[in-house]
Amino acid sequence: MTDFCDDKNVGLRTLYDIAIVGAGPAGLTAAIYALRDNKNVILFEKDEMGGQALYSSKIVNIPGFPEINGYDFIENVKKQLDSIESGNLWFVNEEVIDITKKGDWEFDVITSNK
Repeated sequence: MTDFCDDKNVGLRTLYDIAIVGAGPAGLTAAIYALRDNKNVILFEKDEMGGQALYSSKIVNIPGFPEINGYDFIENVKKQLDSIESGNLWFVNEEVIDITKKGDWEFDVITSNK
């Protein structure tokens, strides 16, 4: 299940297993694999979930789909994300402006809303 977040429910020091910057096809695919591995994932996108692919009138390089428009493709990916019962996904509709390494496995992600 995807939670849509605002700064009221995404803590400044909340720890997630994986942070993904960009919710286009690559970012959404990374989220699918991470969720299937039961990870807690936070996904950042400055525009809409789906990125630029959402506005493509024709996509011809997706295995299993000889041709599909971007909107339909992204809707299929969103349905697939929602069907995954392991892990947790938080979607943050903000631009990431900086990532700072804090330790071996810890990073601070700074968004345009902070």
